Amino acid sequence: MTWPLAVSMMGMLCSLYGQESIPVSSSVRAVTVYPDRARVTRTGTVTLPEGASVLQFEGLPEGLEEDSVVVHAQSDAALTIEGIDIRNQFLAASALPRTQELQGQLQGLEDQKKIVFCHGRRA
Repeated sequence: MTWPLAVSMMGMLCSLYGQESIPVSSSVRAVTVYPDRARVTRTGTVTLPEGASVLQFEGLPEGLEEDSVVVHAQSDAALTIEGIDIRNQFLAASALPRTQELQGQLQGLEDQKKIVFCHGRRA
């Protein structure tokens, strides 16, 4: 069964805790910019087995206002969204090359700062 899902902002749609999640790839469908925020609508399609499932939307932006998450789902079969659980996943390192480059530069500057501080204490 295939269900198109539209998600405003980001979130994780969970049917049952403790169940292994099914990753959902989503893409931006629409953006509305306001003076103090933006509304981003993402759409993804997933095929689910019979019974309860946990869907996980990954790689979405930080800064989510949790109370702004809205989930809609469409299906030809009966469908119940039992809840939304938003979790931050912290990575040891970024997968983005530019971020990795900047983190390396930052680490180099931190190392230089330590060296200068140590030399200053010896003098």
